[in-house]
Amino acid sequence: MTCFDAYLILTAPNPCDSLTGETSDGGHVKFPVAGRYAKRADCVWTVGGRNNDGVIKVNITQMDISRSASCSDDALIASSSDGTVLQKFCGNTPTVQTFQERSLVFRFTSGAASTAGTGFSLSYDFTDADDSTLIV
Repeated sequence: MTCFDAYLILTAPNPCDSLTGETSDGGHVKFPVAGRYAKRADCVWTVGGRNNDGVIKVNITQMDISRSASCSDDALIASSSDGTVLQKFCGNTPTVQTFQERSLVFRFTSGAASTAGTGFSLSYDFTDADDSTLIV
């Protein structure tokens, strides 16, 4: 008679699961892949960093992030590579922003007591430095 131990290892789903893709011209980020985002999420995506002209155009096509004053609870935060916060996004209004940066760091954070939304979907393009729509 043989005895052996059996183990079942359960892993929690990654709260930062996202759908991403990048080419030499731009890319996209969709978070979360499906359903609603988790409470206490803290997720980071870095885009760019290549030989672009230092301008990134961001098109947030879908956004359902719990709205709060100054986006202090749940937020998608766009920062420069040195950590300077450039823009905070929350609520449910799609937007287009242009940043004069070679790379951007997107960070999504959610609070413990907030009402989780369906997140966001954005695309970004590396554009020419003489883009007349530059606002940030």
